[in-house]
Amino acid sequence: MFQSLVGSLLWLVRCARPDIAFAVHRVTRHAHASTGD
Repeated sequence: MFQSLVGSLLWLVRCARPDIAFAVHRVTRHAHASTGD
């Protein structure tokens, strides 16, 4: 569920809000790192 939400947010950022792309990228990295727990 969380990964799907982040994926949707990443798509939205690419299309509409490139100014927050860095923050979304950080969230994506954090989500990927936390899946190993």
